[in-house]
Amino acid sequence: MREKKAPKERTTRLDRKIARKARKYQKRAELHAAQRTPVSGGRLLMVGLAVVVLAAGAWWVNSLFQNAKPNPAPIATHSATPSATPEPTPGETPGEGGTATLDREDPEAVVQTWAEAYLQREEPFDTSWMDVLYEFTSAPVVSQLSLQAFGPEQILDGKAPTTLGTVEITEPAPDAEKNTPVRWSRTVTTHVTGADGSVSVIAFGIVMIHTREGWEITSVEEISLTVTP
Repeated sequence: MREKKAPKERTTRLDRKIARKARKYQKRAELHAAQRTPVSGGRLLMVGLAVVVLAAGAWWVNSLFQNAKPNPAPIATHSATPSATPEPTPGETPGEGGTATLDREDPEAVVQTWAEAYLQREEPFDTSWMDVLYEFTSAPVVSQLSLQAFGPEQILDGKAPTTLGTVEITEPAPDAEKNTPVRWSRTVTTHVTGADGSVSVIAFGIVMIHTREGWEITSVEEISLTVTP
């Protein structure tokens, strides 16, 4: 007897269509799985190094910015102990540097220095006093004074060498310029001893104006003269 063969499976058109779609989806799934490459350890290491480099760069830029900032200026401090004022050299005259420590903000100190330089002289025609007065006296006043005091027939003619005694500062004469915050007006009375032993008491009307450098003499006028042999 002949063996009977198993009947072949009959596939319909629908079955074939379903099979084709299944193979198509399977290929797509395999392709998608191939594209999704897992992150390797090497890639993680590279990411970590990048983070470290970025952090180091940020620190370096910040340090440069901090160093570029200007340092604040130091705060000046002053000692509570006043500095000692150097004593004048014995025999030193105002023309030899006696105004080095003159306080131009003190009008009475300016007047005292003026009287010493102008009225106390070794020689009648010594002009060193002019250099001293130019530091705190207007040029027209210095020029005016050069023709007075020790000139011929002037108040101290023939009296040199002279020595300045006391200097008295009092209120100005009624017809003198008035005092203001920037104008200093006083009567200055000086006592000058001459080589002949006489004492000349000379009163001046002196006016000063306050400038950026301090007080400056702008007017000197002889008011009176009394001579005691």
